[in-house]
Amino acid sequence: MTTLDVDKQRLLMKMLRERGTAVEVPRIAPVPRGTAVPLNSPQARIWFSCRQYPDSSEYSIPDLRIMERALDFATLRAATAELMARHDILRVRMFERDGVPMQQDCGPIEPPVTWHDLRHLPADQAAAEATGISNRAGQRP
Repeated sequence: MTTLDVDKQRLLMKMLRERGTAVEVPRIAPVPRGTAVPLNSPQARIWFSCRQYPDSSEYSIPDLRIMERALDFATLRAATAELMARHDILRVRMFERDGVPMQQDCGPIEPPVTWHDLRHLPADQAAAEATGISNRAGQRP
């Protein structure tokens, strides 16, 4: 499937309206940061599964990145903070209120960065240790 540019989308919607087959898509109104809102359907399914199986790491998706050059902790933390500032979902906390699972954007938070400096190890040992660290982290709920 191809993606239509904005002009083609407008033209398509105009043509559909003229034919009487256009469907207006409801708009989701933005809420102020910090407002608690119910989870959407996929989030609620994950919430339910995590409540049923609290020791499961099914929804943990670890990703191991190897830095091609030395990177200091402060730079990594700053890059992670910038990434979290750009993506709301990385700042969301989920909780339950009166039996209803909710989500809330916490605003800027200190990024949870764990630092493992393996430069003192030979390359093959460092790679094995990094894989082990990643595997253990991925097994935590």
